Amino acid sequence: MDDMDYYEWEASKKRFTVPKIIKFIFKLIAGIIIVGTFVLLIGRIQLMKLPSAYTGITLTDGIAATVSDGSFDAIHHEPYENFDEDGYYHISNVILSKAASEVQFTVRYNSRSTINTLMTKYALAERPKGEVFIYILSDNEGNTYTSYVFAAASRPLYEFRRVVFTGVDLTNADTLYLDVYYGDDVSDDGLMNASFVIYDSEYDSELIDADDVKNSNLTFADAPVYISRLGENK
Repeated sequence: MDDMDYYEWEASKKRFTVPKIIKFIFKLIAGIIIVGTFVLLIGRIQLMKLPSAYTGITLTDGIAATVSDGSFDAIHHEPYENFDEDGYYHISNVILSKAASEVQFTVRYNSRSTINTLMTKYALAERPKGEVFIYILSDNEGNTYTSYVFAAASRPLYEFRRVVFTGVDLTNADTLYLDVYYGDDVSDDGLMNASFVIYDSEYDSELIDADDVKNSNLTFADAPVYISRLGENK
């Protein structure tokens, strides 16, 4: 190859040709897809994260009283299985206090897929309004608790609830069960029912330091009124 051929060959490599342009476009599209996928994944993870006020212990009147009188005994427990078998609901950040007779936990559900599934199962023409789901707590001693308060928070795609049951006798409670129902169909054969073991004494729990209790400034509402049809078909 003489000098002229060499320089022409080098110049040809720098020219934009149709194959080069097509190859560049495909590389650009692939790069955009890869970056976009990572951005969406990271964004989805951020949206799923619990609001900070829905983590740790929630300062209630009962918890505040135990801190004041020195009887504070709250523990943090994570359920062995956080999701129900259908993946409708996620339960986490369970707090128990025998001294305050109180159980706290956080619920997360997808405001799109979970609600769309509910609408399909119940053939609803419009999205349900108000508080959609209700919670019933029970223990291994046969005690059942239906009275609670809750705080609500929303993000795109997700709903969060901080639920607090008071007046819970935890003296001999080795296991706590949580049942979730669609508020308009609280029955044994409800189509959106889910059950969790939210506390099991056989699994480790973490003792909370009273100094870590801080005011979360949550606004609570009473549990929605519903008609229970549980046990009617038994």
